[in-house]
Amino acid sequence: RRSGLARRLVWLKWRLLVNGVRHDRQRAIGLPLVLTLIIWGGWTLSRGYGSAAEGMEGVARGEYSIWVVTLLWILWTTVPVVVFPLDETLDPNRFSLLPFERRQLLGGLLSAGLVTPPIIIPLMILTVTAFIFGGWFTTPVAVLAGALILAILIVSGQAFTAVVSSLVRSRRGRDLIMVIIAGLGLAGFLMQRSIANAIGEYGLVGAVQEVPLSPYRFLLPPAGAQYAVVSADAGNVLGTVSGLLISAAWLGALLAFWHWI
Repeated sequence: RRSGLARRLVWLKWRLLVNGVRHDRQRAIGLPLVLTLIIWGGWTLSRGYGSAAEGMEGVARGEYSIWVVTLLWILWTTVPVVVFPLDETLDPNRFSLLPFERRQLLGGLLSAGLVTPPIIIPLMILTVTAFIFGGWFTTPVAVLAGALILAILIVSGQAFTAVVSSLVRSRRGRDLIMVIIAGLGLAGFLMQRSIANAIGEYGLVGAVQEVPLSPYRFLLPPAGAQYAVVSADAGNVLGTVSGLLISAAWLGALLAFWHWI
């Protein structure tokens, strides 16, 4: 039934993971190791994020949290395609002949995108954010913003993968992919060096205030949602609503782009 497409795709994604472990010795050994590394990495990152944020106050803590979710979005979107996939994927082309509307298929793939081992990392980081900015008004906003950010991560990753997959079909596209990957690697290296230099010069607290991302929340899909959490913590209702609307608009734009691809 059409109403059960999302549920069936989630089940299919889960069966792909389970069957891969059951019938492939390399995956049976590799997936638990990768899962252990992911849990350890997520715990280390979220604990470091929480410890650093608790040592900050006011503007610095808010800007730091926006930096964290923005970097998480960049890495989540690009690293799996540039390096290697960490889980089974569902190719939309496999379902092109089924009697489903494209919107239903995208909704099902979005739900299935949550069934992946690396999802543990953003869940941990978003949970820490909800605790850092806890409060009677801030916690519900943090939960809503976290759901928006999670959806943006999934859609961005799927859309970027779809773009790369469409380019693979031609020789010129494959050459372009190499240029894109090289450009992403160079941009990542330059960003890492810039962040390291800023922290070395100003310290972490000074660096996030020296290079704030909140003024650019209109250009960064997850930044608006996190800005809403920061605004809620400061009692700024207008900033809270506008931040959520910005990320919701970005989510709609990304969905439309994915739908077109």
